[in-house]
Amino acid sequence: MTVETMTPKQRFLAALNGEALDRPCAASITSVVNFELMDIVGSHFPEANTDPEPMAELAASAHDVMGFDSVMPIFGIAQEATALGCVVDFSDPGNLPTPQYAPWADREAEIRLPDGFPDSFLEDKYVKCALDAIRLLK
Repeated sequence: MTVETMTPKQRFLAALNGEALDRPCAASITSVVNFELMDIVGSHFPEANTDPEPMAELAASAHDVMGFDSVMPIFGIAQEATALGCVVDFSDPGNLPTPQYAPWADREAEIRLPDGFPDSFLEDKYVKCALDAIRLLK
């Protein structure tokens, strides 16, 4: 069976659904970001974790530079961690953002979701940044 040429988005979604493809889908559901891609597109950490435009540019490099059929603008766990109340260090350009403190770090502490959860999750500035980057990538 011959399949018409697909766009990367069509190919990725068809692969997820187990449908016929025009060629194998090259995709990663996690980040493929590395220093070489940062240099090629001119978007580096920490800005690519805290500003939607560099985040989108760096995410798009998976497709534009490497030929992947997917992009992933979230490069680690920082957005979820901050939204759940962790303190995250975004300052090191040579590393992914690193959680420094979690409210439930004390094993005796009761694990509680932040006030207003789940709405507060979407209001976190780093989650908003990722959502804005996704809008730019569409």
